Amino acid sequence: MLPHVGGDSLATHPSDNVREASTTPFSDFLTWRATPRTFEEFPSLHPAEVDTTDYALESAKEKVRTKAAHYDRGRSGNFFSDSKSLDPEEVRYILRFIFGIVLTNEEHAALMYMFDKDGDGVIDNAEFQLAFFRLAKEGKERMKHAQMERNKLLEEKRARHEDRLRATLLKRKQTKLCDFNDADLARVQEQTAKVAELYDTTEGVGPGLKVFEGGLTPSQFREQLRRSLDMKLDPAEFSALFHEVDKDGSGTVEGAEFKFEFLRLRRKGVLRAKKDFQEANVRISKRMRDLESYCLRRFNQNYQATVDKNYTEADTERVREMISKVAAHFDHRDYRNQINVRAFQARLDATAFEEQLIRSFDIRLNPRELGALMDAVDLDRSGFVEGHEFWILFVKEGEKERERERQHELAMRQ
Repeated sequence: MLPHVGGDSLATHPSDNVREASTTPFSDFLTWRATPRTFEEFPSLHPAEVDTTDYALESAKEKVRTKAAHYDRGRSGNFFSDSKSLDPEEVRYILRFIFGIVLTNEEHAALMYMFDKDGDGVIDNAEFQLAFFRLAKEGKERMKHAQMERNKLLEEKRARHEDRLRATLLKRKQTKLCDFNDADLARVQEQTAKVAELYDTTEGVGPGLKVFEGGLTPSQFREQLRRSLDMKLDPAEFSALFHEVDKDGSGTVEGAEFKFEFLRLRRKGVLRAKKDFQEANVRISKRMRDLESYCLRRFNQNYQATVDKNYTEADTERVREMISKVAAHFDHRDYRNQINVRAFQARLDATAFEEQLIRSFDIRLNPRELGALMDAVDLDRSGFVEGHEFWILFVKEGEKERERERQHELAMRQ
């Protein structure tokens, strides 16, 4: 059953476009029309209540014109009935559910009054289609006219933009020389030298300088500088450059004169860069030789460990703590640790003992800590550390540390 299509329902129903409405079968109209209705639902069917004012008729035509302008029979298909005549309900169904045209009761009544010439309550189908496509044609012409207006506005906008561009180019062409000072000349020479140093001459003069041919007026010369070399100069700087290049004071710049000056600056910059590069190499070479000499002196210097016997109990405790932490997790049976074990199987003086501690266990001691460890290991006070003497202390400290760790773990579990 189709929804109620009275005045309130039409005002709140969402509008559908032609392509979406094409899925609604026309046969549903028979079911919709079979539903009993009263004249109160369709006040437009009462001739006495028909609003024949121009406002209702023009409003209805405008809605049909707007929707019908997008209708294409070749793409969307033919949705019109094959019957010879149409009653107002069929017309409302076609407009609402096929084309998505929502009309109020007054607009629908005014439209039907216009089509029903003889007043018999029915409308000729051919005349309805003719009027529909006439309104569609008007809508398409209006859309075409609106598009033409938009194109006209765009064309006018483009013309104004081109006028502004021409005015800008004309302003650029009217370059006038002005006064300049030594600071302006120095700045433009520095800028020209930088551009010249970076200019690529691997293919001869290059495309950037080939455009500087013949006599160039100030406007032409400034434009070529901007386009070819990307040099943007203020009036004072340009006047200084123009005066510098115009050797004969003719008011024009010969391309050959400018290219000669430009390439001269480039050669000067290249020579200066080459000189700076050579000086940098000399400085780097000298620095590397000095560094090499310093490293050789440090390498050939005999290092002697410093042993300070004026240690305290705190120094002794720190040494034993460092050794115990390493010894607790040291496994002498691991083949990877055999080299460390063999390193202490010798008679070591203080310097060799300190170096071996660093290499084997990464234990780094200050002079007082080294003195405390030497006294703890060197039991015969010979000034040398025997390997077995150190290993005895190393193993004992490792066992003590492991025992402390076990006791701590048991206390944590409890």
